Amino acid sequence: MKFVDRIKDKVNETKAKVAVARDKKQVIEMVARLQYCPLCSNPDAYWIVESEVTRYFGREDCFSLNLDLNPSEEEIAAEWEEVETLRGQMKVFLEFLFDPTVGYSPELLKGSINVRFHLKVLQYLDEVQIPIAESMYMSIIESMISEASGEDIQDCFTDERKGDGKLDLFTWFSEYRERYFPNIAFIKASKTAQEKLNLHRALAEISEPFANFNQEEDRLRAKFGNPPVKVALAADTIGVGRPIKLLSSQKTIDEMYIGQANVVRIIEYYAPFLLEKQHILSLRNLSVDIKADANLHWHFCEDGIVEIQLDANAEPGWIPASKVKDLVFGEAYDGMSQDGVTQFERYYLYMIVRTSIGPTFTLYKYLAPSAQKAMEAWTDLGQESLPALANYYNIKISDEVHDISKHYKTTYTTYTTTWSW
Repeated sequence: MKFVDRIKDKVNETKAKVAVARDKKQVIEMVARLQYCPLCSNPDAYWIVESEVTRYFGREDCFSLNLDLNPSEEEIAAEWEEVETLRGQMKVFLEFLFDPTVGYSPELLKGSINVRFHLKVLQYLDEVQIPIAESMYMSIIESMISEASGEDIQDCFTDERKGDGKLDLFTWFSEYRERYFPNIAFIKASKTAQEKLNLHRALAEISEPFANFNQEEDRLRAKFGNPPVKVALAADTIGVGRPIKLLSSQKTIDEMYIGQANVVRIIEYYAPFLLEKQHILSLRNLSVDIKADANLHWHFCEDGIVEIQLDANAEPGWIPASKVKDLVFGEAYDGMSQDGVTQFERYYLYMIVRTSIGPTFTLYKYLAPSAQKAMEAWTDLGQESLPALANYYNIKISDEVHDISKHYKTTYTTYTTTWSW
């Protein structure tokens, strides 16, 4: 019997090790998925992190009772038991996350994902009250503030229940801070957070007249003038998102597709001063060569041009209007015919850019596959977009067509077939 008991103990020990390894792997994989998220919006970051922790804990809300109206005593007791189990899972999650063999660093996560994930971590610490190294605690707070947007600061470091809108870095995990790190002031982080919060509120104020901008752009521009970049580019994204699943409190699974890189978030991350620039118009999907894939968006503002590359990891560019000598617009054409038969046609807008800070260059924008549709696009540009731009930039229209089309005919000899222009 002792031999059988030893075998059972060994089996149970192996099962426990396998379970620990599995749970630890889940934490590592969660961090890895979050690590490769682009600079997405605050709401997208919230839902992505919620999806990840729901997937790990098997429950949407780990902090409160999930009960129907008029629950029975048995239901209440069962729910309390589940909450206690969740507290144990939180402790295990934190132990795995801060295990030295995992090598976790708060700086691995970027943007709003960093803020939302670490807010969860700090709330779990506040709930289970287990100590971590002071250096790790400081790194978490400082990376959150460094990576946060103004909206992140508003949501995660102020308490709307108080109604005063004051900044409080510890509002959602104050007990933990008072118990373990009461003397750490975070002076520099607090200053940075307040500056971001002030900018967010200032931008909200100047953006307020442009509510419903996507539906009423012409009317709002006519009434209030050009909107700030924060409003005009609010819906712009780069790249693809990701499907996520959420287990709701009703035990139903909701699916969402979110997480694209957000252009306003990218601008705020690298060059927040650009968010208040007054936007005139955008020319999207530009290329530096007529044959190249489109990889640029140019957003013209009253006093400069915001350049966004179609790369979620690229920093935005800024060309001051004072450095732009002139912009020359014209038509470009690419096509091919063989023995008098058209194989394809492509019509483009070209824009020659002359500045005082570098060499002249040309950008191309694809318009249409036919002359009629290209003319319609040209008419729209000529009647609306370019006149608006001419109020702020030296605009010229060229009659010269950049034609790179090719026309072949087949010629025959006794020995070979050749191709010629």
